[in-house]
Amino acid sequence: MLREAKQQAEANGVDVVISNPSFEVWLLLHFTEQTAHLHRDHALGNLKKFIPDYDKCLRTLDELEGRFEEAKQRSIRLDRKHQGDETPFPENNPSTGMWRLVDSLQAAY
Repeated sequence: MLREAKQQAEANGVDVVISNPSFEVWLLLHFTEQTAHLHRDHALGNLKKFIPDYDKCLRTLDELEGRFEEAKQRSIRLDRKHQGDETPFPENNPSTGMWRLVDSLQAAY
């Protein structure tokens, strides 16, 4: 179902940003490489090693300050790895396109 939704959005000119298996993989990449497949619960557990009080309701993530470029480069390396392995979406776990959204927002402002 997710694959079809992504294809339909792209066919209609809508850019889609997906973090697989969860948004937390994007945050985790601010601190460490993550190339092995992981469950969303493991992504959350690994993230809490770096941000012990993390929950989705936090109003600020000061711990991420100055780490965007590292996370972006790690995300890009994951994309290249999946391309090289010919791993299609949604099997491309872990992966995230959040850096594209951040780049887009930074360019707009």
